[in-house]
Amino acid sequence: MKFFPLAPYDQFRGQHAAWDALQRAFAHDMGIAYYRYPIWREGAEKHLEPDVLLIHPKYGAFVLEVKGVTIRDIARIDGHTWTMRQGFYAQSIQPVFQVEDQAYAVKGRLEKHRDLRGLLKYHARVILPFIQKCEWLDAGFEPLELLWFKDDLEPHHLLAHCQSCAANSRQLELSHHQLDVIEIALGSGVNKIPESPSTTGMTKAANATHPTPAEVIALLEQKMAKFDEIQIRLLQNPSGPQRLRGLAGSGKTVLLAKRAARLHFAEPQLELAFLFFTRALRDEIVRRIRLEYQFLTEDNSEPDWTRLLVMHAWGGIQEEGFYHQMCRDLQATFQQYRRQGNNFANVCESLETFIDHKQMPEAIGEAFAERLERFDAIFIDEGQDFPSVFYRLAYARLRQPKRLYWAYDEAQGIEQLSVPEAATVFGRNQNGEPRVNLFGVYSGGAPKSMTMRRCYRTPRHSLMVAHAINMGLYRIGGAIQGLTRQEEWRAIGYEILEGDLRKTGTRVIAHRSDEVSLHPIDTNQELRSQVEQIASILEVKRFSSSALERAFIVKSIQADLARGFQADDILIVALFSPDTPDYLEAIKRDLAQQSIKSHIIINAPLRGVGAINIAHVYRAKGNEARRVYACRLEFGATRVYEKGEVHARNSAFVALTRSKIWTVASSGTLDAPIIKEIEMTLEKLPNLEFAAFNRSSLRRTLEIED
Repeated sequence: MKFFPLAPYDQFRGQHAAWDALQRAFAHDMGIAYYRYPIWREGAEKHLEPDVLLIHPKYGAFVLEVKGVTIRDIARIDGHTWTMRQGFYAQSIQPVFQVEDQAYAVKGRLEKHRDLRGLLKYHARVILPFIQKCEWLDAGFEPLELLWFKDDLEPHHLLAHCQSCAANSRQLELSHHQLDVIEIALGSGVNKIPESPSTTGMTKAANATHPTPAEVIALLEQKMAKFDEIQIRLLQNPSGPQRLRGLAGSGKTVLLAKRAARLHFAEPQLELAFLFFTRALRDEIVRRIRLEYQFLTEDNSEPDWTRLLVMHAWGGIQEEGFYHQMCRDLQATFQQYRRQGNNFANVCESLETFIDHKQMPEAIGEAFAERLERFDAIFIDEGQDFPSVFYRLAYARLRQPKRLYWAYDEAQGIEQLSVPEAATVFGRNQNGEPRVNLFGVYSGGAPKSMTMRRCYRTPRHSLMVAHAINMGLYRIGGAIQGLTRQEEWRAIGYEILEGDLRKTGTRVIAHRSDEVSLHPIDTNQELRSQVEQIASILEVKRFSSSALERAFIVKSIQADLARGFQADDILIVALFSPDTPDYLEAIKRDLAQQSIKSHIIINAPLRGVGAINIAHVYRAKGNEARRVYACRLEFGATRVYEKGEVHARNSAFVALTRSKIWTVASSGTLDAPIIKEIEMTLEKLPNLEFAAFNRSSLRRTLEIED
């Protein structure tokens, strides 16, 4: 059975005792158990929170309320009202009514789903872990069936009670699929974003012999809806800093959005901030938070956006942002973005210097701190693009406990090349220890740092191609950036099958295992065949001019729409160059000439609804689509403005990992190095075969902490 979290994160001894007993009894069974599962209820109280919600495929659903009382705490019992002795936290309690209300709320949540109606039998029980049954009877109290005593928490007694409940209620055993559906219904998955009008009402033609794109997409979305065990464990918001690092498509943005919504729901008085780097990501974050919040409240109510602020990291005069707000609150000089001159690291460093100066002398520092420490928790997405000083500003902005949660993609930093390690970012104390310690776990089992090796968005072979391009494994002149230790390769999901990374120039073979390749087409061969009937998972094209490349893309999109793709399924991502804005406008005009609606994600953060979305790579981050045209890849191995080849390859990686299913990679020149490298990688699959390289030969070394 999966227990979430592994250990309780509060100080309630009675709940701890009950949770431990359940883990001993059901450790080897199927099912899932939640500690303090939140449920919305209309009325005076905003939500209910059963101490334990346990779903067992043989025994049904158990809603358990734990009361850590002793027999001496109870003065008398009148019906369902327990009058407590002086000194107890309440004059009276009604635990039976309480747990029955919770069971009714759980049933209501699950049976909103037609497939779950009548499937589960629901059992409400009050657990008294500090009272023996004989003590209860000796006190003259009635032995209610709904009460489980300390004696009942032995594994064999718990199993006997559950078996009896199942037999009396005639619970039918659940299948693995039914358990998955229940888990998703309880919120352990990706809340589905409502389809736009253009994607509804799609059915298969009567004479069709092959699956339509809509049918295949629907099957894939269903398979991708459920979180795995690691993701569910990371839904917990710990009591201190936490770093999530992992691959593009490992679910970090969805996780952070769900966590922000849950913390806001549970503690609405807290001041929260959700920060991001790419303006185009705002809409996705707001939608994800709203979906989770409405799932928890079971209505269409909005989060209090004045207490849960979704802000761009910089901001400006016309847009609220974290840095802009901080300057205003602290009466510091706000510096606007300028292409030549200011960069984000410089303006943040200026603000940090201002803060350090203002905090002295002590009398002024105390008053200043009240304006500085504004938030109770801060969530940072796209952390790879932030300078180290930004993390220090965010940390300074927090009240105690310093709940700073940040996530970033391995090998995807377009603006920032260094990976921010805790000791480097936050400094060390006088004893030489990191001020922010990311080793170990918090109470309740939440890790202080987690590397997410599994990829859910991008198919395995597409991701492996993107990694090869990012590192330059088949680049003329050798790899340009990469991992040089076996444990680092393992951290991003690869096993070294052959060769020694320590011996430069020797042949190395790396393989991406099934364990970390959880895209549905990597785990289901039948589904993969259906996908490939529609289009190649990764198609490579090269042209002699950008005009021919554009013409191909427009003609291909015409064909896509004719065979059943919807406009919202398609995203065009162009690598950046001086003339990229003109290129995007030209594609938009070409599509318009074919009466195809499109939207450029460049000046506006929102995606176009019912339109082909077009973006250069800096606006594509945070966006994804089922079918992606990654174009202008000739700029993936060249310097653009002040950016070098490492940045260019990171951009190519971003473009190639926007796709959830199908990718078309193209260039406007016949001899584009990136296209040649993609073709070489495809020849090597299902493995990556390359010459071992050392740190001194690389322009950037990617390091991953254990």
